Amino acid sequence: MLSSSSKNSHFFRNVFNRFKHHKTHEVFNQSIPLVNFNIYDEDVSLKRSMKAFSKNYDNNNKVLSDHGKICGSEDIINAGILAEANRPTLRQFDEYGHRIDVVDFHPSWDKIMALGKLNVAYGFNNENTLKDAHLTRCAFSYLQNHVDPGHGCPLTMTNAAIPVLKRIKGCETYVEKLCHPTFDGRNVPMEYKETITAGMSMTEKQGGSDVRKNTSIAIPCDNNKIGEGNEYFITGHKWFTSAPMCDIFLTLAKTPNVDTPSCFIVPRWCPDGTRNSGFKIMRLKDKLGDRSNASSEVEYDHAYATMIGKEGKGIKTIIEMVQSTRLDCAIGSASTAKRAIMEALHHTSNRSAFGSKLVEQPAMTNLLLDLCVESEAHTLMAMYMSHLFNESTIA
Repeated sequence: MLSSSSKNSHFFRNVFNRFKHHKTHEVFNQSIPLVNFNIYDEDVSLKRSMKAFSKNYDNNNKVLSDHGKICGSEDIINAGILAEANRPTLRQFDEYGHRIDVVDFHPSWDKIMALGKLNVAYGFNNENTLKDAHLTRCAFSYLQNHVDPGHGCPLTMTNAAIPVLKRIKGCETYVEKLCHPTFDGRNVPMEYKETITAGMSMTEKQGGSDVRKNTSIAIPCDNNKIGEGNEYFITGHKWFTSAPMCDIFLTLAKTPNVDTPSCFIVPRWCPDGTRNSGFKIMRLKDKLGDRSNASSEVEYDHAYATMIGKEGKGIKTIIEMVQSTRLDCAIGSASTAKRAIMEALHHTSNRSAFGSKLVEQPAMTNLLLDLCVESEAHTLMAMYMSHLFNESTIA
């Protein structure tokens, strides 16, 4: 006869054997990830826009379809997700106490930046042979934004800096490297890189968008060499500097004898190969928007810089860069709206409730239709603006 403890042991062993292969539940009626699809081919409004405005539609349709396939691949979409999930981190000092001001990114950031840089300068590299090269570049940016909106910031600023620097004598090397279709995120002097990126650093605490209130001061390195093309040391701060690991920054500061700002290039590395120690990253912003890109607060503590454009005409010099970035803001917003409706249509087509697919439920159908109409309007508007920008660029 079994003891009480033996009976209990026998009972629990039988229960365990009975349920050891039992699953708590089966996952069903859930959507699947929206990956491995061609973003361009699935975007009817974008294709219509290109057909309406493109002067070389057959060629552009193919290159955009090829890029849309890459951007919609599981590998690239997951890279965008990883870049957003793994925030950049700031290292102000190395382990020995030396100031270094380095922002570290997840490897996925380099991956999507390389894909984006391949196309960012498409317009300027092809503007002499393709009359709609800038329009096509905007479509590339639209597709790229589906992957991750954050990395669009340094790509946009790089593209926007090119027309400004092309007009300024002595900036030919900058332009050549900005237009190079590769990405190199290493923190090394520009001379060791075939390709570079550019940032913009204007906003200060007291002025915000009103850059006329900026207080940063630029003092000439040599009092006998002042004005355009000459070297300065800048002292001041910038309340918002996005993508602080760019190689060069266009910034604004006032000179002693002129009350209006001048425009300067501030490189991360000086011409003699030393780090621009006056460029100090104080902290990264804990922002509400995208997290993959670093946005920072910067102090200029005797930072090396070179004046570009006429002294006191900095706003006029940099406004063209600002204008180009605003075009990409419209493109990015339209792309984000399209990505959202694509995800919504995909989810509601794969999930059921109350006996029907969600997409077939009357209230949901009406909501999705409203969103589709708004998204299509956003895309058409953004691409029409891109078309007008292309026409003005080649005029």
